[in-house]
Amino acid sequence: TTSNGDIRIIKNDNNIILENPAGLLKWVEIYSINSICVFKSYVDSHRLEVNLNPGVYIVKTDFGVFKILI
Repeated sequence: TTSNGDIRIIKNDNNIILENPAGLLKWVEIYSINSICVFKSYVDSHRLEVNLNPGVYIVKTDFGVFKILI
Protein backbone atom coordinates (compact mmCIF):
# COMPACT_ATOMS: atom_id res chain seq x y z
CA THR A 1 0.00 0.00 0.00
CA THR A 2 1.29 3.43 -0.96
CA SER A 3 -0.30 6.69 0.08
CA ASN A 4 0.73 10.08 -1.20
CA GLY A 5 -1.44 13.18 -1.13
CA ASP A 6 -5.04 12.06 -1.36
CA ILE A 7 -4.53 8.94 -3.52
CA ARG A 8 -4.07 5.53 -1.90
CA ILE A 9 -2.59 2.82 -4.14
CA ILE A 10 -3.11 -0.79 -3.03
CA LYS A 11 -1.65 -3.85 -4.78
CA ASN A 12 -3.87 -6.95 -4.70
CA ASP A 13 -3.15 -10.09 -6.79
CA ASN A 14 -3.63 -8.89 -10.41
CA ASN A 15 -5.21 -5.58 -9.43
CA ILE A 16 -4.13 -2.11 -8.51
CA ILE A 17 -6.76 -0.51 -6.31
CA LEU A 18 -6.96 3.29 -6.36
CA GLU A 19 -8.75 5.03 -3.50
CA ASN A 20 -9.35 8.73 -3.11
CA PRO A 21 -10.85 9.34 0.34
CA ALA A 22 -10.72 13.15 0.01
CA GLY A 23 -13.23 13.12 -2.85
CA LEU A 24 -11.37 15.63 -5.04
CA LEU A 25 -10.73 14.64 -8.65
CA LYS A 26 -7.20 13.32 -9.06
CA TRP A 27 -5.53 12.30 -12.33
CA VAL A 28 -3.90 8.84 -12.40
CA GLU A 29 -1.92 7.17 -15.20
CA ILE A 30 -0.55 3.61 -15.22
CA TYR A 31 2.26 2.63 -17.58
CA SER A 32 3.87 -0.71 -18.34
CA ILE A 33 7.62 -1.00 -17.82
CA ASN A 34 7.92 -0.46 -21.62
CA SER A 35 6.37 3.03 -21.26
CA ILE A 36 3.03 2.00 -22.79
CA CYS A 37 0.04 3.67 -21.16
CA VAL A 38 -2.37 0.94 -20.00
CA PHE A 39 -4.77 3.12 -17.98
CA LYS A 40 -5.54 6.79 -17.41
CA SER A 41 -8.48 8.35 -15.68
CA TYR A 42 -9.64 10.75 -13.00
CA VAL A 43 -10.29 9.13 -9.63
CA ASP A 44 -12.96 10.73 -7.48
CA SER A 45 -14.20 9.58 -4.07
CA HIS A 46 -14.80 6.03 -5.26
CA ARG A 47 -12.63 2.95 -5.07
CA LEU A 48 -11.40 1.95 -8.51
CA GLU A 49 -9.85 -1.44 -9.36
CA VAL A 50 -7.63 -1.79 -12.42
CA ASN A 51 -7.06 -5.40 -13.51
CA LEU A 52 -3.56 -5.92 -14.96
CA ASN A 53 -1.35 -8.79 -16.09
CA PRO A 54 1.60 -9.69 -13.83
CA GLY A 55 4.55 -7.36 -14.31
CA VAL A 56 6.09 -4.05 -13.30
CA TYR A 57 3.99 -0.89 -13.65
CA ILE A 58 4.61 2.80 -13.13
CA VAL A 59 1.76 4.70 -11.46
CA LYS A 60 1.79 8.48 -11.94
CA THR A 61 -0.39 10.71 -9.80
CA ASP A 62 -0.53 14.43 -9.06
CA PHE A 63 1.73 13.79 -6.07
CA GLY A 64 4.40 11.44 -7.38
CA VAL A 65 5.49 8.44 -9.40
CA PHE A 66 5.41 4.92 -7.96
CA LYS A 67 6.74 1.60 -9.18
CA ILE A 68 4.43 -1.38 -8.51
CA LEU A 69 5.19 -5.09 -9.00
CA ILE A 70 2.20 -7.35 -9.60
